[in-house]
Amino acid sequence: MEEILDEFYGAFPYPWRPMRFDVLADPSFHSRFLRQDLGDYGGDRVPEVRSVWVAGCGTNQALITALRFPGAEVLGTDASARSLEICAENAAAVGARNLTLRQEGITNAGYEDRFDYVLCTGVIHHNPEPEKCLARLAAALRPRGVLELMVYNAFHRIGPATFQAAVRLFDDGGTAQPERLALARRLAAAIPGGSVLARDLADYDNPSEAAWADTWINPCEHSYLVDDLWEMAQACGLDLETPTPTGFGEVAGSPGWLLRLPDGDLRDRFDALPDRARWQAVNLLLHDRSPMLWFYLTSKAGGPRVTEAQRSEAFLATVFRRNRTERRGFVLDGTGGYRQAPRATPFPAGSPPEQVRAIHDAVDGVRPMRQVFADLGVAADPDVVHRARVLLTTTASPFLLAC
Repeated sequence: MEEILDEFYGAFPYPWRPMRFDVLADPSFHSRFLRQDLGDYGGDRVPEVRSVWVAGCGTNQALITALRFPGAEVLGTDASARSLEICAENAAAVGARNLTLRQEGITNAGYEDRFDYVLCTGVIHHNPEPEKCLARLAAALRPRGVLELMVYNAFHRIGPATFQAAVRLFDDGGTAQPERLALARRLAAAIPGGSVLARDLADYDNPSEAAWADTWINPCEHSYLVDDLWEMAQACGLDLETPTPTGFGEVAGSPGWLLRLPDGDLRDRFDALPDRARWQAVNLLLHDRSPMLWFYLTSKAGGPRVTEAQRSEAFLATVFRRNRTERRGFVLDGTGGYRQAPRATPFPAGSPPEQVRAIHDAVDGVRPMRQVFADLGVAADPDVVHRARVLLTTTASPFLLAC
């Protein structure tokens, strides 16, 4: 099957070349915020990232990761030789020296107890044996390491999954990839108007040929609900720790996989649910806004998982300061290469969201967050604390750094 994926992504390298690659002046930035994503504000639980495996790296994810963790040795692997060629070209253009690339499928990898951080997003659900892939990723982790994993949400993929199945009925299996894409485009245009699938196809607004192919004619795809992913992780010796703070992994309007429930009794019941049940409830009740299932996982060998309630308690007990560094970019030029932008810019850019700005502005590097809340008269209920933590102290919203 990985040979089929090599052929597919050789024809449609994915994702496309980004407009820019960014480098931060603070080389420890992403390692420190990875810890904060998991509520490890003292650096006692999550190790400093020295070794990284980007499994199924595509055309650019390994390079992005190498630039984010300049003090780490980064290995990028992929089944597609063409994707790795593009990644190598881009790495040479921006001068990344801590990156090794290898053509290798996940199921063929034999790494054991080797990496502090494993990154695998949008990959194992395209393998016929996703649990076998996840077991290989788990084996590669050091006991206290972190796996960042993204798989498709079942609700999010209903349209593409049904169209992919229909394309396979029209294709005898021997069609070359460009002709298969043309066949699928004709089929998409022929679906009677007014159907849900016709609307989904019409609403898909990404002009990239590779993105259209990856979404609508991928040769193999699985998708999951939270409970499915939880059970698969457990079978591989992993714990589902917490949603990864990324725009692709957030329920629309609900950072941190939370529900705003005005009914006090329902809110109390929701807050009392264990993490797994709470995430599953959000997955089911907000299925029309379902995101990717994008989570951090940890090895059971590293100790018991930390709950969201424990993370919030650690957040309240921590003293924070405002975070500032600079970002310099390598920008795509007219030749398909990259040139360094002439000026650095402040990072993070902009201001925190309005709903947590007063908390941000009150932070002074002296008082623990619990005291900041008390002095502002902000109730430290679970929803408010969780929301402030996600919107102020995580990789996606890196406004505050633990002292």
